[in-house]
Amino acid sequence: SLSYPVRGTGVTAGVMHIGWAAPRTITPTMRTLLSTVSSLGGMALERIAATDQAHRDQFRRALDSMLDDVMIGRAVRDEAGTIIDFVIDFVNRHDDGGATGSSTAAVGRQLSDVYPHWRTSGTYDRFCDVVETGRPYQVHRLLDTAADGRERYLTLQVAKLADGYIAATRDVTDLVAAEAAAVAATVLAENERTAVELLQAAAIPRALPEPAGVRMAAIYLPADLSEPIGGDWYDAFVLDGERIALVIADVAGHGRHAAVFMVQVRNVFRALAEEHPEPSTVLTRANAVTTSPT
Repeated sequence: SLSYPVRGTGVTAGVMHIGWAAPRTITPTMRTLLSTVSSLGGMALERIAATDQAHRDQFRRALDSMLDDVMIGRAVRDEAGTIIDFVIDFVNRHDDGGATGSSTAAVGRQLSDVYPHWRTSGTYDRFCDVVETGRPYQVHRLLDTAADGRERYLTLQVAKLADGYIAATRDVTDLVAAEAAAVAATVLAENERTAVELLQAAAIPRALPEPAGVRMAAIYLPADLSEPIGGDWYDAFVLDGERIALVIADVAGHGRHAAVFMVQVRNVFRALAEEHPEPSTVLTRANAVTTSPT
């Protein structure tokens, strides 16, 4: 028999062994042929290893270029085959994951050590279910805790990969906060609009007076339909048997403060008009009241 080491990637990968049923003389030619064949085997192993490494590098570069944080782990099982934890085999360079330490430090560690709060939150059980059933899991607003203790929101997608998983996460805390702020702003704007509408309804008369011999009509039509509420207002009221007060005015500004001021001015006009017969006097006194710092 003849045996010769097969070397690949700088190490001995195995031994090539050739034997015959009957004794025979081992010649230098046999040794040369065996050495050549084992060298070819070693070269084949090196090509396989190089191709595998190239694929791994390409795979890693693809994951590193992703916007999501990517993590790959494999299951750790007990003698009964039950998953007791996961070992993190890979995290892309983009990943910080909120784990203790850097993403590189997470490689080789167990999932429960890096994300201990996932045990109590139920996220760890989701990973086990994905690996055991093959059903992917995804959640778009996962409330999580970062390494510094702050609460954050994540999108999480987990899929089975061999006897393990590949998971992609993205921190969407800022997006959730922006959405909440937008909702709050919408509610505030609607409340503001409702308040202004009520104030404007209080300022504009629901019905015009109907004194004998006089017919009045009015319409309130905004120039810009996208801004149907403003500081414009009108009023009409009977002062005595022979006089009718007509008011058309515009309070500068928009929103609740302008509407509140509009109601105040309306009340001032009505009170002064009852006491002073001349419109010029009413305007002068109304101006003094409304511009007074007190």
